[in-house]
Amino acid sequence: MLSRLLHVPLFLTGLFGTAAWLHWFEPTPFLSWARQKTEHVVRGRADYDTLFLGSSRLNFGLDPIAFDTKLNALGSPSKSFNLALSGHRQHDVSAVVSWLLANKPAGLRRVVIELHSFAQSVRAGDWMSDQELEMHMAGEFLPRCRSILLSTAAWSDKLLQFRFVLAHSSTNVLRIGQATRILDDWLALARGEPLPKTYPPQRRGWSAIEELDLPHVHADHDNFVSGRVDCAGYIGRMVENICPDFLEGGFNLASARAQAAALRAAGIEPTYVVMPSFSMSHFGRDGVNEFAREARVLQLDRPELHRPLYDLSLYFDASHFNTAGAALFSSYLAELIAECEDKPVDYSPKPRILPSSPMALAATLVGDGIELRAENLPFVGDLVVAASTESADQDIDGLRMRVGMPPRWICKLSRKSPLRAEGRIEAPGLSAGATIYLQLSVLVEQVHVAVSDLVTVGPR
Repeated sequence: MLSRLLHVPLFLTGLFGTAAWLHWFEPTPFLSWARQKTEHVVRGRADYDTLFLGSSRLNFGLDPIAFDTKLNALGSPSKSFNLALSGHRQHDVSAVVSWLLANKPAGLRRVVIELHSFAQSVRAGDWMSDQELEMHMAGEFLPRCRSILLSTAAWSDKLLQFRFVLAHSSTNVLRIGQATRILDDWLALARGEPLPKTYPPQRRGWSAIEELDLPHVHADHDNFVSGRVDCAGYIGRMVENICPDFLEGGFNLASARAQAAALRAAGIEPTYVVMPSFSMSHFGRDGVNEFAREARVLQLDRPELHRPLYDLSLYFDASHFNTAGAALFSSYLAELIAECEDKPVDYSPKPRILPSSPMALAATLVGDGIELRAENLPFVGDLVVAASTESADQDIDGLRMRVGMPPRWICKLSRKSPLRAEGRIEAPGLSAGATIYLQLSVLVEQVHVAVSDLVTVGPR
């Protein structure tokens, strides 16, 4: 009986001892889709000073070449790489950060991290898949458990999440089922070959989402372009209340602080980005403001402050930029980083409330009036149309007004959505041969901030 009892500690000693030895010896803890990027960054010849970490939003949305081009033009040379990986959330990013700090590239000085939910993702069909398994590293086990306790999920869901985290963390830490992969790694190193599943990523880690040939990706795209996603409604709700009740709770401030502190201790300045999208899925969004007092957080999910990022033509689906969107976003983010770089961490960048392309004003004579419709609008400000039977050139608040002043008619448009507004000018007795000149102005606190091109209607 005693000998049998001794078998248990001997077995456990052998199991944990072997696992510890493998952790010390193996070159890369990742199994599959993360390896090509991580190995390229640390073992490649390129010396990157900036890395981007996050989910598919950043993976498909940030083109490092476009980012560097803009930052270089602004007088801040940069060489960046997109290390974001599809499916990642905050604890997955922390696992990559831990590995990165242990294998820090010499020139690394800046890390841009997508800030999103700490909620645990339990994918019923993907248990023990490489993608789910490899990020459950030992250092993230207790933070993951803390996030589960902080969440507002029902206790039955919390128990399921804990079971998921425990199973994946223990399997990964003990390297269970990884003998073949580890042996392949050793053989490759012995032969002087690259590790399996590693290759130099194209375009510095960025890829266009249009290049993916996956059914669910195409389904999301079809839903978006068909209008089944209520983008205008989303913008309106976000402008009115960036964090509705159902998104509150679950932000793991302790983990966020620890991550930022570890990066700073290594001489790397973190910048966090809340990505723009048309999807309300950021559980724990209410905790972002508190963290933003301690670390630089660019809250780009504020449509009214970052209007250029919310043109529908820039998106492939509700959560991801298309190729054109990635180009604009990369340049936009570079501008923000250049603006904030020498400021305190709680500095807020200047709001960019105007769309990238001009506002559109349309006017049509209908009966004894003029029907007005405006599109591609800022999400804030009063919308006022000035109309006159004369045109002129004059300066108002630094903008070129081409309607004769004082105008004969003034009409304040009513918003039908954040993107569209309508109105009507009553003009009884208007001469049949008259031409009417119209121009739309946007006023914020009674100051003109934008004007449309001049529009004419008539003569009848």
